[in-house]
Amino acid sequence: MPFDDWLSRGEVRLCCKSRGLGDTLFVTTVARELKKRRDDLRVTVESHWPQLFYNNKDIAATFPIGNEPSP
Repeated sequence: MPFDDWLSRGEVRLCCKSRGLGDTLFVTTVARELKKRRDDLRVTVESHWPQLFYNNKDIAATFPIGNEPSP
């Protein structure tokens, strides 16, 4: 899928299935770049380390791997 298609959506969910701390931290860079390109984009993250993303202004919500947000 071309990157421009991602930016045309209202929300993007990033999923980091790696248990490595460094791999998970790299997701913050991806989220920041997405928000720079489109400020109104809602970025959510699914990770084994959801607490790493608390208070990150570029990430709207974070969930542990395997959980889905409640409607």
